[in-house]
Amino acid sequence: MNFPIIISSVNEQVRVYPEHILYVSSDGNYSVMVLHDKTEHLFSFNLSHFQQVLER
Repeated sequence: MNFPIIISSVNEQVRVYPEHILYVSSDGNYSVMVLHDKTEHLFSFNLSHFQQVLER
């Protein structure tokens, strides 16, 4: 059974199932997570931090 992950930033808290993530792109200290439904979420942390969150 898959469980959602919760990703938090200063302005937003997103609850998402990992299989709904299409891709994550990064530019410096910001990452954009794009879901299958084309929803985008901007986070103020870099890609390596995002990877650590997904590996938990």
